[in-house]
Amino acid sequence: MRFDTNLADVATDQADTPFIYGIERQLKEQGDDQHELYVPPTESQLLHHRRRRPTSHIWRNPDWLIDLPSAQRLLLCHFAGSTVICIVLHKKLHSDFCSTIIPMALDKCHGNVLLAAILSTAAAHRKSLGLSCDDIAYARQKQRALQLLSRQLSQQPIEPTDHGDVCIATSLTLCLCEILEGGEKPNSWRAHLKGAAALLGVGRKHGQTSSSTTTDTRDTPSRTLLRRWWQTYEGHTLFNDRPVPLFDQDQDRHHLSTQSASDVNAYIDDFHGFSIGLLPIIDELNLLIIERQAIKDMNNAGLNCTQLLDVVELRGNRLVLDVKRMLENRLPKVHDTFDVSDASLLLSELVDLDKAYHHITLLKIYQRVLGLQSTNPNIQRAVGRAIECISRITLHDFACPGVALLQPVFTVGCEAHSEQDRNFVIAWLDKLRKQNAMGNVGCAKEFLLELWQKRDSTSPPAEYIHWNELLEHKGWELALY
Repeated sequence: MRFDTNLADVATDQADTPFIYGIERQLKEQGDDQHELYVPPTESQLLHHRRRRPTSHIWRNPDWLIDLPSAQRLLLCHFAGSTVICIVLHKKLHSDFCSTIIPMALDKCHGNVLLAAILSTAAAHRKSLGLSCDDIAYARQKQRALQLLSRQLSQQPIEPTDHGDVCIATSLTLCLCEILEGGEKPNSWRAHLKGAAALLGVGRKHGQTSSSTTTDTRDTPSRTLLRRWWQTYEGHTLFNDRPVPLFDQDQDRHHLSTQSASDVNAYIDDFHGFSIGLLPIIDELNLLIIERQAIKDMNNAGLNCTQLLDVVELRGNRLVLDVKRMLENRLPKVHDTFDVSDASLLLSELVDLDKAYHHITLLKIYQRVLGLQSTNPNIQRAVGRAIECISRITLHDFACPGVALLQPVFTVGCEAHSEQDRNFVIAWLDKLRKQNAMGNVGCAKEFLLELWQKRDSTSPPAEYIHWNELLEHKGWELALY
């Protein structure tokens, strides 16, 4: 890709400026079209290309990439063959994802917005892998994707149509791009996630959705995949260190967690990496964290909130019992998209991954709601059992459950007390970083090393440092997927 050399400071200008959905950005228009992403050929051009080869008796499938510049073709192929593997848990989902997103990006009827986002995301991944990458070209590509998305959102109403799907896919792809870059910047990946939620919410208004399901009954196959992709990121934000404020818990959040934890039909979502039965548990955990912080603020103001704190801890202990009951009475089921006959080994690993998520849910309840320190026997017992589950999972060079291990490994690391457990965590983070080259893995490792150093050098124990406090002090918003 060739871009003007006078754009060297684009990355600096754009790095800390979050994209705002619903507001048309006044970006400078180019006087020429040398920076425009190339439009794929029309059907008539493809047919003309085929007719130019009369000597062949076997017609080949049309090459949709035939007129893409080689650099863009390389990035598109990298996205499909390498980047997507970082976010899907088995081969069939990899195939379904690419067969939905790639044709959508190459369909010129919707412009080049999704293609621009894909190319910038692939460039970010290649840069994270240490492969050659022109920083100026990458910054320009990403800026172009944001410009095109802003233009699309301002020009057409976002209805539940193919055009709406393209905008949703673009938002989620840009969210992935931010995560690949590290995902620690405030209001970076989360802004795109909220944008996708808003766009999906428009579609939901046109179809009355049952409160007991996580999909819209009128969704097209492509919209169903996009909704599951969004639900995966949104579900993982519930695990995050910084709870979502109450004013952000809108209809989409409610819709995400309507399943009962005791629902016998709860299945392991092969996009999430854990059972949907955990979602209401994590959502309640999120609310309890907010309540506990409010009680702490009232105590600091001189108010007596002992009874309120007792109620929060009682509800936290009930959550512990719910999670333990789920672990004891598990009847592993998987989503319909998971081909059991094609991956019996991966099914076993998916079950272990789900167990690991249950154990780290216990860790978060113990630490964030009940206020226990990492040396507490309950916490160390959960750490040990989570490590056992993680140890049975293999990180393959193809789409596999292991790609969703960052969240469990990081959470275990936050409560790891012994040198052996810490070495286990670092070894896994290095393995994830080497295999998938996600920038957020490096940020997670950097954070844990700093946390351990501060804890080991802090005395007396009364000054124990909780990992969420350090993360808030740093101003980070880690995306742990």
